Parts: sequence; structure tokens; C-alpha cells
Amino acid sequence: NMYISQTAAQSIVEEIGREINEHINFMDQEGYIVASTDKARLGTLHTGARRIIEEKLPELYITEEMENSTTKKGINLPITIRDEIVGVVGITGDKERVAGYGNIVRRMTEIMVEDSRLKDHKKFDRRVRYRFIEEWIGRSGAFYDRGFVERGGQLGIDVMKPRRAMVIRFVHYTELSSTQEGQRRLEEMESAVRHYADREEILYLREPPRQICLLEACGDDKIRRTAENIRRLLREKYGERVVIGIDAADGGSIHINQICKEVESAA
Repeated sequence: NMYISQTAAQSIVEEIGREINEHINFMDQEGYIVASTDKARLGTLHTGARRIIEEKLPELYITEEMENSTTKKGINLPITIRDEIVGVVGITGDKERVAGYGNIVRRMTEIMVEDSRLKDHKKFDRRVRYRFIEEWIGRSGAFYDRGFVERGGQLGIDVMKPRRAMVIRFVHYTELSSTQEGQRRLEEMESAVRHYADREEILYLREPPRQICLLEACGDDKIRRTAENIRRLLREKYGERVVIGIDAADGGSIHINQICKEVESAA
């Protein structure tokens, strides 16, 4: 029952370890070391951390006499989020050296854990929205049953509103996607388009090699202006060229499947 991913926990310990130049360990709710700046300790049970969790201790300093094969001397503190101990953070070292860091490190860890959780939630929400928009675009006709309309409503999407569709393609998509650096660039550019869409309250779907934007019903001049803004953003910030297709439904339509197909054949 990990409160955050192991990758997130590892990047937290590395960041804090760099800040204070000490070994940092992150223990899960069972007391096992799931992230550490000392890789040899990963996966081992930290008996001190388990004591903190079981006895709800505010902190525990492991002295030299208490050391064993899995637990080294240092200070260990509970990571508490909304009154629940979600793990333990430990700083290895002599008491006089590490004691002063205790509360700062504990607080930093709690803030970073909470931040990482929020990011994960956002990613999850985005995936749910993507899946819904994908299904919506795939539905032929404009008959939407009640369940579908309600599911959209829960995600803040009114499927009965007329909309316009826009499809964006990167001119150099194939070359970019063939290298790691190019893929990183594509991701960066796609997220720039996504942020722009969020700001303008445009529904966005990333469907490699294309990106689909659904705007609320508007005239041709507005959708063309939006396309021009996106084109300019990608040209000025990344020097990248895009082809943008726009539907012909001046004023909008609720036939999302149809207007997206139209753009696809035109783009």
C-alpha cells in the first residue's frame, strides 16, 4: 500500500540528500526501505521505522548500540499526511550532526509527497478525460444515451453543446519520434498545446501522431484565430511547423464523430 510511487519517493530522497549532503531513507507504511540514497539498503526492513509506525512515535534516534544489520544510527521521523502516518523518513549519521535537520527534512518530505500525490491525481483525471473524449469521438451519430451524457457531466464535459473540431499534426513527427531527444521535444510541445487548450477551455486529446482540440461552437474567424495562436506558439517557442485542419461546421455541431472525420480527411 504505497502512498506514492517508488520513483517519486526516490527522487524525493535524492533531492533532499543533495540539499543536506547526508544519506536519506524513505520507508513505507510497513517500515520497508522503498527509496534511499544508499542503494544497497533498498527493500530491507527498517526496524526503527516499524517501531515509529506501530507505536506512533514522534521521532526515533537509533544509537550505535541499537544498530543492527538493517538499521543504522540516525534520526527517523514519521511522514504524516492528514493525520495518517504514510511512511517514515530517516537521516543516517551521528546525532549531533543530523538532529538539527530532522524537522526540516520531515516537513520537506511531507510537502513533496503531497505534491507528488496531487500530480498523480491530475494525471489520472486527465487519463479518464482522455478516455471519455476518445470514446466520444469514436461514437457515430449524435445520439448520446443518458449514461453517456451523465458520465460527461461528471467530468465537466457537456456533450450536448455544439462544438468545432481542430486536428493538429507536427510536420516532422516521424523524424522527431525516432529519437529519444525528439520524443522528449514532442512531449514538451504537446504539453504546451495542452496548457494552451486548458487555459482557453478547449477540450484536448493527445492521440499520436495527432492532437485533437474541441472548441465550443464559434464562427470560422474564431477557430482560425485559435489555430493561428497554436501555430505561432509552436513556431516561436520550438521552431516547429504544424499542419492544422479545421472542420467545416461554421457555428458548430454536436456530431463530434462526423466533424472529426471531416477534418481527418481534409488535414
